[in-house]
Amino acid sequence: MKEKIKQEIKIKKGDTVYVISGKKENKGKIGKVLKVFPKTGRILIEGVNYAKKATKPDPQKNRQGGIQKEEMPLDASNVMIFCTKCSKPVRIRIKLSENGKQKFRICHKCGEILDKTK
Repeated sequence: MKEKIKQEIKIKKGDTVYVISGKKENKGKIGKVLKVFPKTGRILIEGVNYAKKATKPDPQKNRQGGIQKEEMPLDASNVMIFCTKCSKPVRIRIKLSENGKQKFRICHKCGEILDKTK
């Protein structure tokens, strides 16, 4: 049996991302990353990829029954980081500082530093 090659997710919680593929209603949306699941290679994005779930009423928790909308994780390969300076979805590069102790995530098009990583 073949083992899956684990690919590093370069997207982090709090990043603004652009959905490049997937369902028609999700494609082209921009959202903020709420949670990253590195083991499964998926990410949860605010306002993207809703699923409908049926719930029963629960008087103890004061919850109504019915159909609820819930955000579902999306595969990390379906999104690109959105650069606010370029206003475009971009690839990122990782650059080391001069002393070699810090890493920076940099926009591939404009060179803007997205954030510092450890």
